[in-house]
Amino acid sequence: MFKSHKVVNHGAYQYVDEDKTTNTIEAFWSFLKRGLTGTYHNVIHKLIHRYCSEFKYRWNMRKKSAEKCFENLIDRCFGRKITWDILTSPLLKY
Repeated sequence: MFKSHKVVNHGAYQYVDEDKTTNTIEAFWSFLKRGLTGTYHNVIHKLIHRYCSEFKYRWNMRKKSAEKCFENLIDRCFGRKITWDILTSPLLKY
């Protein structure tokens, strides 16, 4: 899935080494935290995986055009459904 895995040593105050950096993941976490507190304000624990999936999708599509994002979203909607029973299942606890 990834091209390669590289490491920087934060303990030695190293944050960039040639093309190795932590900026992308730090930017994603910042994006996720701002989105959760700014958009949803109150996150339901049992649905946290759905919030994270939404922001993962937004992050991965951030450089695409609006038309491409919409087309991708429509393609992903076919064959999927979520019912009220699934959302209110006692197996999904707060």
